[in-house]
Amino acid sequence: MTKEKQIELVLFLKSSKVGDNYKLIPVQSGRNSQVFRVHHSSGDWLLKEYHQHPEDKRDRLGAEFMFLQFLWEKKIRQIPEPIMCDRVHHFGLFSFLEGSHPEEVEPRHISQAVQFILKINQFRESAGGSTIPSASEACFSVNEHLNSVEHRLKNLTSLEGDMELVKQAQEFVEKFLLRKWAQVKEHIKKVIQKNKFEESLSQEERILSPSDFGFHNTLESEQGDLSFIDFEYAGWDDPAKLICDFGCQPEVPVNKILWLQFLNMLSEKLEISSISQRAKVLLPVYRIKWCCIMLNEFRSVGFTRRLHAGTNGINILGLQLKKAQNYFNQHLQGEAWLI
Repeated sequence: MTKEKQIELVLFLKSSKVGDNYKLIPVQSGRNSQVFRVHHSSGDWLLKEYHQHPEDKRDRLGAEFMFLQFLWEKKIRQIPEPIMCDRVHHFGLFSFLEGSHPEEVEPRHISQAVQFILKINQFRESAGGSTIPSASEACFSVNEHLNSVEHRLKNLTSLEGDMELVKQAQEFVEKFLLRKWAQVKEHIKKVIQKNKFEESLSQEERILSPSDFGFHNTLESEQGDLSFIDFEYAGWDDPAKLICDFGCQPEVPVNKILWLQFLNMLSEKLEISSISQRAKVLLPVYRIKWCCIMLNEFRSVGFTRRLHAGTNGINILGLQLKKAQNYFNQHLQGEAWLI
């Protein structure tokens, strides 16, 4: 953090509930932001400094703060309370939640995740809900899902640099991801011919989504209750996208049985037609998307964002490439991607 930024931070905290005489403790959990525990004799808060990049115009602070304000006003309390934000300097202050990620996902965790999504979507038709914007990379038709991943793949076909790791990443993209992508698209086109999935979702078929939803973004208390964190990409979206991302995220993974439990419970309770079938069809699309996400660090915007969050740049490249390769071998090799 620059000296100028530090001065702005001091002024920001001084004008908030925190005031003076606090201690900043780095929290190594953010992938996109610098995260600190603000310790004070009167209590603790969570501070986030959101990363901004000229090539990435997404307003992560605005999306998260607005979504949390909406949920907090609706008396939802399994989330951080939004305290204060500085949109100019990209600071957000929230209540500090205790807990840790579940070590192993169990059916009781799935039930709590479903109930949280249902609780949020009680308010889909409220006046405040209509002011929430679309989620980051929101998709409302199959073509939009395909175009979103196609764009990610295209960005990975023009990696720059002479490093051996960059060459290995480029080879992985060309020989594995692009070839599998061609198979997946051909399969989906055949499915579309038999269904009407190409039609855009109506407003009634869309949901309020935390986005990037999974147990990597939860904290479990000693009593086993889950809190839900990180809403930087939240907004209106396709429920099938939330279900696919939930099943694909690699940090705290869910197995196929638990993913189907989540899918079936949510599909039944939301009463939106075709969610289940569309999610199963789109799952391999999101498997490939997550391989692309793991390779984000090979692009300048992703690399600088991780540096901002406090990671070692060169080490992270090798780690992320290995993760993407292992993920591909587990979920996309051969016919493993077919449901």
